[in-house]
Amino acid sequence: MTNYTEEQQAFIEDNQELWDIVESELTESFEYKKELIENHYCGCYESLEDYAERHIEDYHGNEIPDFLQGYIDYEKLGRDMGFDLITIETGYKEMHIFNRF
Repeated sequence: MTNYTEEQQAFIEDNQELWDIVESELTESFEYKKELIENHYCGCYESLEDYAERHIEDYHGNEIPDFLQGYIDYEKLGRDMGFDLITIETGYKEMHIFNRF
């Protein structure tokens, strides 16, 4: 078991659910995991396709004309976006997504 400082332990307790997910999958340092949780967590999605669709809607929704919306292949877009992401699947249609840094 790793010994954490009081400050580190407080951070873990404040972010217990997400910490447990990251801790179970990644072997990097405490500092790396803390940075990932604090600044690079995108949320929990059903899939990369779901993430891509929500990302486009949130950041580019007003820029894409309605008649083009049906032509966007969110499955392929999500797959391509996945190259720059860290994904941790924790259940059926439950994927936690982080931006790489």
